[in-house]
Amino acid sequence: MAGLVGLATALGPSLLSEKRSMATLISLKPDTDEPDTAQAFQYFPESISDNKAVNWQSKEIPGGSLPVYQWVASGERTISFTAQFSSDIDLALLVTDVGAFAANAAKERLKSSGQGERNIDVRSAAVWLRQYMLPTYDSVKQRTIPPAKLKLNLPQSGIGLAGGENNFTSQDADSVLCVMTSCDITWEKFFPSGNPRLASVSLAFSQIPQFNQVVSFPGRTSAMRAAAESGKVIAGTSFFGYNSFFRKPPTAR
Repeated sequence: MAGLVGLATALGPSLLSEKRSMATLISLKPDTDEPDTAQAFQYFPESISDNKAVNWQSKEIPGGSLPVYQWVASGERTISFTAQFSSDIDLALLVTDVGAFAANAAKERLKSSGQGERNIDVRSAAVWLRQYMLPTYDSVKQRTIPPAKLKLNLPQSGIGLAGGENNFTSQDADSVLCVMTSCDITWEKFFPSGNPRLASVSLAFSQIPQFNQVVSFPGRTSAMRAAAESGKVIAGTSFFGYNSFFRKPPTAR
């Protein structure tokens, strides 16, 4: 994504436009898995990679022209994308008498044009994401708390059911329970003060089956298949809503 962000620098702030829907990351409390904090990404990801592994064990048969395969288990599901963060105003100017007036005037112009969300502290965005790679040390209870489990929400994506259906996803087709497995930050551009202006963060998440002290492995169900094939209702929610992907072949003559 570095090329796009670099191009945005040259063309101005209009290239990285926000979508109406927001990609959101919700952290869960370690003991109860209840929602803790929620934060929306500044921009909706331009592309999302969704990979699912499966483990079939092959067994050679003497005299056979092909091995036979036995399904062992379905493997890891990884969702990855690049999050982009930008600021058109050097926030360091806001704490100086000389630059505060000009910076605040620029902020008001952006707000009036509907682009007020464009000016964030890029450093804070990087810290917000990197925290989910680190544990918490509880000195009172003398224990180490692992990084928070997360719920990644991508509105209208159906990404929850794309990983299989269980007790957690059947009610939330657009979210995935996951842990963050990668958070690589590239600082793209800087203001003269040294404050970062543009940053790209390569993120990867692995879907997990653990929620509220229960393990529920997602799988293909008849309800999930029905939704994919004919847009039927799952758990009171209309999914695709129309039948366009699966078609019956024409009758042979």
